Amino acid sequence: MESLPMKYSYSVLTFLLQSGEVKKTDLMQVVSNIQSLDKLLQALERDGFIKISFEIKGRRTFLVSLTLLGEKVARHLMRAGEEAASYKSS
Repeated sequence: MESLPMKYSYSVLTFLLQSGEVKKTDLMQVVSNIQSLDKLLQALERDGFIKISFEIKGRRTFLVSLTLLGEKVARHLMRAGEEAASYKSS
């Protein structure tokens, strides 16, 4: 599981949890550098957290979604973030 410690992995997984299936270009809201995004997505897919597919509508569009494992991990990360935030504010 080499993808979880990578920069932006938490943000990408929780974004997908909240948004569902998105175009790869939508993830540029989270990771602004395309090379970094590509590297992260490859690692997340290799670890089984996301699925990348494509459809052709004039031009090829890459679609990114969570797998069941990715959804479980994203929910745990989100809960941990919420708990950390509530701990800081107390």
